[in-house]
Amino acid sequence: MFVGDAGNTEANRASVRQGVEIATYYSINETWGLDFEYAFSDARFEQDLGEGDNIPGAIEHVLQVGLNIEVDNGWFGSLRFRYFGERPLTEDGSVESDSSAIWNLRLGYQQENWVFKADVFNLTDSDDHDVDYYYQSRLPSEASGLGTKDIHAHVLAKNPTFVPWLSVLKQQLNCLSNTKFELQDCQIRG
Repeated sequence: MFVGDAGNTEANRASVRQGVEIATYYSINETWGLDFEYAFSDARFEQDLGEGDNIPGAIEHVLQVGLNIEVDNGWFGSLRFRYFGERPLTEDGSVESDSSAIWNLRLGYQQENWVFKADVFNLTDSDDHDVDYYYQSRLPSEASGLGTKDIHAHVLAKNPTFVPWLSVLKQQLNCLSNTKFELQDCQIRG
């Protein structure tokens, strides 16, 4: 489990996790495709030690849907929607995170030995949280030893965030080192 102020995870009680995942991919034609992925998960601690059996941060519902295009001339793109359902932040379930939803866009161009792609994250400028935690913390202005339990969140990337990428396809690289990939040790073939 996540330990807030320490910023790490630690072992906890034994748990049981059950669920189902559905993934469907459909080609509309040679250019357009759709994908749909849904997961339901019921995660609980095996024993309720008086504080509840919910596993903090365990998401029950996850949905991702995408519309994809790949054109013969090298252009490609996708529009993707991701949804995370509410999740308990405490063992007794008395504090929950809100659900979150985000739209992302990708456009790209591919040639024989390289790919350029640009992602726009949070296309609709959502204020949703990427992840939430509930723990006690103290501001520097508060008295030592005191703290307040509250939800601490990592907000989705603010404003539509543009991220360009340039990649060289792995099969086109002639690397001098087989154990460690470093760009300076590789040459592009062709």
